[in-house]
Amino acid sequence: AHHQVGVGGIVFSHSGDRILVVQEKSGPTVGLVDFWKVPGGLVDPGEDVGAAAVREVLEETGVRTAFHSIVSCMEGHGMAHGVTTLYFLCALVIEPLNGSIEELPALRPQEAEIARAEWQSLAKFLGSPYYAKGAHARLVRESVALALAARDADIGLKQVRERGHRGVDESLLLVRTGAPIQRLKAWPDVPATAKL
Repeated sequence: AHHQVGVGGIVFSHSGDRILVVQEKSGPTVGLVDFWKVPGGLVDPGEDVGAAAVREVLEETGVRTAFHSIVSCMEGHGMAHGVTTLYFLCALVIEPLNGSIEELPALRPQEAEIARAEWQSLAKFLGSPYYAKGAHARLVRESVALALAARDADIGLKQVRERGHRGVDESLLLVRTGAPIQRLKAWPDVPATAKL
């Protein structure tokens, strides 16, 4: 494999002051003292990124969610086994249960992989020394801020499924900014000598 694709699901309480986090029982963060992360894992072959985030959150915590948008992506080269890793952080929303949204749905940590799961205050999560500096800290902090903003606005990468030129459905990830999008009436003139 040349690439490995991973996902993390950012899920907030209905009020937005708590975030769903886990501590791993197995995996790369085992052994880090008091390290909490958003639930996530690897995307299965043929699985869409958003669907993978929803699946991973359900598997690791028992919380049912729906995909809202991709808020960030990290690209890392020379990772485990020398592959390039793409890691997407997705904003997810809690699915209503019996017509109502619970403030803090009950958690059922996955026995094999997850040591603990909890609804942690945003202040505690972002106040962790692991999220104080560095590329991963910036990724997490900015992604959490974007996911919070996405709750009230149509921002992030939104997934659209359309039939492609090969006759199969494909996922398009389109940027939404929350602002009206100016549609092009026609392609601009490109000189014949221009290199595309």
